[in-house]
Parts: sequence; C-alpha cells; structure tokens
Amino acid sequence: VHNTQPLSNQLAPVSTTSFIDISRTRNMSGPPPYARGLQPSKVTSTQPSTPRTPIHRGPSLTSSPYGFDAPSPSPGTRGRVTSFIRHRKQQAPIEMPISVPCAGNCGFTGQSTSLNLCSRCYAHLEQDASRISDGSVVADLLAQCGYKNLDDARRHIAFARAFPDAVVKNKADEVPGVHKWLTTHRPLTQFDEVPKKGSNACTYIAGVTAVRFILLNQIPDDIHWVDSIRRGVSAYHAGVVSQPDAHADFEEVMPFVLEALSFQSTQPLVQASTYTVTLFKPPEVTDEDFEAICGGTYWPELGKAGLLSCLHTCFMLDNPMETECALVFIRPPETYTIIKNKDGVFWRDSHRRTQYDFDTVEAFLKWIELDTNFTSPLPEMPLSMNQIGLTTIVPAML
Repeated sequence: VHNTQPLSNQLAPVSTTSFIDISRTRNMSGPPPYARGLQPSKVTSTQPSTPRTPIHRGPSLTSSPYGFDAPSPSPGTRGRVTSFIRHRKQQAPIEMPISVPCAGNCGFTGQSTSLNLCSRCYAHLEQDASRISDGSVVADLLAQCGYKNLDDARRHIAFARAFPDAVVKNKADEVPGVHKWLTTHRPLTQFDEVPKKGSNACTYIAGVTAVRFILLNQIPDDIHWVDSIRRGVSAYHAGVVSQPDAHADFEEVMPFVLEALSFQSTQPLVQASTYTVTLFKPPEVTDEDFEAICGGTYWPELGKAGLLSCLHTCFMLDNPMETECALVFIRPPETYTIIKNKDGVFWRDSHRRTQYDFDTVEAFLKWIELDTNFTSPLPEMPLSMNQIGLTTIVPAML
C-alpha cells in the first residue's frame, strides 16, 4: 500500500488536539475507517473509486497550514473551532505520595494525602466524621480559639473592632526565661474555702511567704506556697478578731504572721524597709502635696522607669555578694510576694492560681517592663491606686 499524501502532510507536527479527517482517510486504499455513529459502506468493487464527498457533521473542512484539514469557521463563530475537537484528558499524577506507617497503628502503610492513614482506617475515619454534627464542629473550633460560646466570640470580635489598639494579651509572658504554672493543691487561692476563706488576706499571705524564706530558706514551690496561703489566711482571721478596724499595714500584720509560723520570741526576728513608687501622678496634685502624701519613703522617679530602678536597688544588684532578697509588693487593693535567690526570681499571687518563676533577674525585670496587668498606670484612678509599696524583708540584726 502506497501513501498518496504529500511529504509535507506526512511530516505534519503533532497537535494538542485531534481532528477527524474523513476525506483524507478515504484517499487511502482499503475500506474507510469507521466514523462515530456511521456504519461502513458495503464494498462492491476492488477498483479504486473516485473520492466521494466527505461525510462529516458540523462545519466544512478546510486546509490547515499544519498539514491536516481543520474545520472551517461557521458564520458568527469568528474563527473559533466548534466541532471535531477531542480535548486531552487530565494528566495523571507523575509522583507518588510518601508512604508512612499508618497513624492508626494497624500495621499497614498510610499516605500523607489521607492524614497518614491506610485506606481502611481512612474509610472508618470518614464514617466517624460524617456522624459529627455541625454544632459540635463549631463548639470545637470556638474552644480552640479560646471562646466559651458564640456570644463570647461575638464580644471579642466587637471588642477588636471597637478598640483595635487595645492590648488583650500580655506580651510580658513571652519573654524568654519566664515560666507560668498553676497551683494544683488546695487551697488553690485565698478565696478557696479550705479550711477557711480569706478574701482580704493577701498581705498576711505575702508576709508569711517572705518571712519563711528569710528565716527558713523555704522557696515557695507548689507545696510551700499552698501552706503559706493556709497559714496566711489563719493569721488574717486572728488579726481581724484582734483588731477589727485596723488596716492591713505590714507592720500591723507582722505579729500575726510570726505567730502563724510558730515563731515565739521577745526579740524582733525580721526588719523591713519600704519605698513608695508612683506610677502616675495626677496633674492636680502639686509637688508639695505629693511629698506630704508619700512621706519620706517615696521614690523620686515616676512611672515604670522608676519602678525598675527601685527594684534594682531593692535587689541590691550593685552588690554581687547579695543573692537573696524577699519583697512584699503592695499595689492597692492587692499584695504580692517577690523572692530572689541564686536560682532566679519567684512571683507569688494569692488571688489567682497562675504563678510566675523567672530564670534570671534580667528576665524578671524585662517582664516588669512589658507587663500590662500588675504595673500599668491608671490615670483615671486615685493616687493611692497608682502607687506601689516595695517592702524589703531582711533578718533583724540581733
């Protein structure tokens, strides 16, 4: 059989689409190929016959510069080919996914495209997923985002839109060397009624924690901290019974603190010195009134910078030999304890379960610098709530 097509047609380049050219195939010897939807004609003669009009559906075929005949554009199509085009199927993946041990621990291999599960475990997973309601999905997503329910999420969204520049998350907690932990033994806080509740016992608890470190060298870990809360609440109730109208001044609470720790001595066991740091001074308060209000213990520098410089002095950082220190940190209406030794710094808060430990003094001071919870100024509040009393507890000189 000889090919009667010109050489240019035989060497035509391959195209991304295929055209069915019936007229060209009928020029070759032998019966014509079957066209879709057409039955082959009966062959009555073996002699070559005159080429017949090509059978096709759609627009007529015209000569193509690429060596094959293409459909001629129909009126109104503006050159777009509308028939005799067979598009190429979607290409199969050329790369196999990585096989890993099935995450369901069934012994088979899973694939990353199916959550590292084998086909059987993945089928079971699909069945389990189909039984989870939309409400359960929403509740789980809300919990992952830290919201209690939809109303809580709406409030946070409204807050973010109304106050876009407000600080909600305390970036101080992200400082390297800062560790948070929760109390796990009861009483969890001073409000935990085990055995008694001490709503206003924070100064007594801070005193107990500071004194037991100075005199007994006991670090307020979880066990000792819980015991300090219990003893501080006991000292608070003893103080209220003895002096119902007295304020929780540190010198006033000290006798009850020593009694709660079972110290009995006619001689003073500890001594205290206090500095008062002002975070914000209202403009209507004159310098003379300010000095009269604060007395001789006020720190001359204001704001967060003044607090940091005062802590530097209380920690005696200029003296490398002094590695231990106990501070009672009073900012009305709350009182906290700060313990420093060679292992780091410890912040204790009896109002809450969250406690802070710091690897170094530098980490603690950086935390204070970035803190927005305990040490931020409150311009609309009274002067007393913008002042911090730092009382240093040291052994008494006998």
